[in-house]
Amino acid sequence: MPETTQPAVPTPAPAADPKPNKRGYFNKAQVMLAEDDDANTNFALDGYLIGERLNPSRAGLLQNGAALIVKAKADDLPGYDTAAIAAVQLALSNYRGLETGSDEADSEQVSDRIKRDALLKKINTRRSAIQHAADGLWPYTEETSTAPRKAFLLPPSRPLSL
Repeated sequence: MPETTQPAVPTPAPAADPKPNKRGYFNKAQVMLAEDDDANTNFALDGYLIGERLNPSRAGLLQNGAALIVKAKADDLPGYDTAAIAAVQLALSNYRGLETGSDEADSEQVSDRIKRDALLKKINTRRSAIQHAADGLWPYTEETSTAPRKAFLLPPSRPLSL
């Protein structure tokens, strides 16, 4: 019986990553610097935060982004000209601008909470004063005082105690 061989099945090329790189401009520069290791463009990678997390927090991302922009302007980076660095700088300033609007909203919320708490304290103080006045006007010892004491949330069979 003749030996049959399987036809060669071409292996498909690796598919492009369906999720785009969400790490942004700064990580792209880090990857390019890490991969570009030939003798013509070999320079120190100090200051480019290679292998470090760029966005531990919003403030950390803003600080790291500004540091990378300053470093990129000082060095001649392969693949990054002044227009690319300006685009990164614009993206960072737009990101920083988003922070300003949220700060104003946050400070307004804090101010509203402080005002609310002050009003609650004032209301509780006045409520207590009203209850003490009602306790004096309608003593618990009188039978006719039961309904008004109940309306002011006073105990019907003993004096008010706070």
